Amino acid sequence: MTSRLSAYIIFLTIIIMALMPAVIAQEEGPPQVPGGPPSPPYVQQPPGSQEGPPSAPPPGYQSPPSPPNYGPPPSPPRYGPPTPPSPGQTSPTRPGGERRTPPSKQAPTPPREPKPQPKESAPILPKETLAVGEPTPGRDWTVFKGDSAHTGYTEERLSYPLKLMWRHVTERAPDNPSSPAVANGVAYFCSAGRIYAVNTETGSLKWRYPEEGLSANIRTSPLVANGLVYFGAGDGGFYAVSTETGTLRWSLKTKGQISSSPVLADGVIYVGASDNTLYALDAETGDMIWPGGFKTADDVACAPAYSDGLVYFLSNDMILYAAYAASGATKWAVRVAGVSRASTPVVADNTVYVGGGLSLHAFQAQSGRLKWVIRLPTDITTVPAVAGGNIYVGCRDGKLYAITSAGVMKWKEPVDVGEPIYGSPIVAGEAVILGANKGIIMVVHRETGEVLWKYVVQANPSESGKLRTCNVSAAPVVSHGTLYVVSDDGALSAFRFDMPDTTPPVIEAVSPPRDYLMPGTPPIEIAVLANDPGSGIHEGSIQMRLDGELVEHKFLPSRGIVYYKTKRVQPIVPLADGRHTVSVTLYDWAGNKTVEEWSFFVDNRLRFAPRKTQTGTGTTGTGETPPGPTGEGPPPGFQ
Repeated sequence: MTSRLSAYIIFLTIIIMALMPAVIAQEEGPPQVPGGPPSPPYVQQPPGSQEGPPSAPPPGYQSPPSPPNYGPPPSPPRYGPPTPPSPGQTSPTRPGGERRTPPSKQAPTPPREPKPQPKESAPILPKETLAVGEPTPGRDWTVFKGDSAHTGYTEERLSYPLKLMWRHVTERAPDNPSSPAVANGVAYFCSAGRIYAVNTETGSLKWRYPEEGLSANIRTSPLVANGLVYFGAGDGGFYAVSTETGTLRWSLKTKGQISSSPVLADGVIYVGASDNTLYALDAETGDMIWPGGFKTADDVACAPAYSDGLVYFLSNDMILYAAYAASGATKWAVRVAGVSRASTPVVADNTVYVGGGLSLHAFQAQSGRLKWVIRLPTDITTVPAVAGGNIYVGCRDGKLYAITSAGVMKWKEPVDVGEPIYGSPIVAGEAVILGANKGIIMVVHRETGEVLWKYVVQANPSESGKLRTCNVSAAPVVSHGTLYVVSDDGALSAFRFDMPDTTPPVIEAVSPPRDYLMPGTPPIEIAVLANDPGSGIHEGSIQMRLDGELVEHKFLPSRGIVYYKTKRVQPIVPLADGRHTVSVTLYDWAGNKTVEEWSFFVDNRLRFAPRKTQTGTGTTGTGETPPGPTGEGPPPGFQ
């Protein structure tokens, strides 16, 4: 009897084990949507699952002929949150937000908790960089690149960040290469057909010459000496004007345009002209020291340099000359490839440095013997600066290169400025300062290349009232604790460290507009404009969030655009229905903080034509122009 009972129990156990998977599978099957509770909205789930609106509408459901009319929200926004789902409907979820069906032979899992936020990296906040070393007395800056050898070096040190002190606006002069000069509390700069004298403390105008303007633009940097300011112009004239009154003292008419900035040595001014001549003039009277001048086979468009009794200059036939300053006789001459505006010679440590085309050449100053030549990836577009045995030069690719006196790269990687560099670098203490297209001013540490400060000059509005970009094509100037920069919108800007800046950056939402209703089909473009004329926007501090989650934004400093674009992948996953919130946080270099937050709404039953995107003109490196003031605006139907 006992053995029969045991056999019967074993038989029942086998049957139960065989039936158990089917029972479990029936109990753990997918929930029935009609009449069941909706899944929690906006819960991020792994892609590829099945939660969210059903593929077919429930029986009796009618699609609305037009976008739903949302009720008023509790705050001023135009559209409110979507209405709660009716029985038989599911709440919208985020893209791919679907409930996962548990596999067979497993107990039902509890409701999934929202995914935790990924660990965020802290923003890089601005910090002060104080001048290191013993205080250095301020000095005047009276000639192009600071001295007659054009090294561009001054021992004067600045602390950073700098703040805008004043801005004097004059007539626009596209790609103006004329660098300012500073002497005795007055800054002199040229724009279009005039030279201006302004007070260094206030930026107020002292005088301008000539009142009616010359017939051609002035593209030389002024020279200040002996109570006079000297400059050449495109009309072939070389002028000496009183620094006190702005009246003409004397002038010389050449037979060609003058784009060569003058230098002074031992009472003699040296300047080239587009009549195949380098002139040596008495600084007091304008009389010629070299009768007839030094004749070449082509124009002398670059500024000459003076050092140890020799004058170095280039002619447009690619010949570099060394001439005795006293007599004008030739000491030596060599051919240099690729002469341009940036080919002004620089003399330091018994070496003449000349940039031409893709190459930087180093010649022995007394003999003209080639010491070395280094080839760069793109054309050299600036006059080099030399300090501490290193040479700093900017190129068309927007990179600043540091090269040792032996002709090898100093930095592992060049500094990426982001725009072509035409404002020749200078060195003030431990900092290299330069200007670039789209209004960029950059300051980096001369040993490491670390960015100490970056600023974008805001262009003056055009006559139509629209903002436009400007370029910094002139070498900056440092004098008595102030940085002076000429931009081609006709303005001279002055910056100091000790200026107050308590105004935070200004942010304007651009795309999508506030409280906008739109479909969620990618790519969705989110962008803002950011502007800070005081100390500039600190790029490392910018953070953009979508629905509280940090997104990988891009920033175009030259245009002040912060933007993010959702990715278009297959299968296409739209942004979820409902309200979405964008927030942007940023600091300026002075530490002032701004937070901007706004919302837009998504309804994927709406259908709009895709936005067109400009291509080939962007500066992002992808060939695309992000949304914003240069785009074509919102899709049809947007208000």
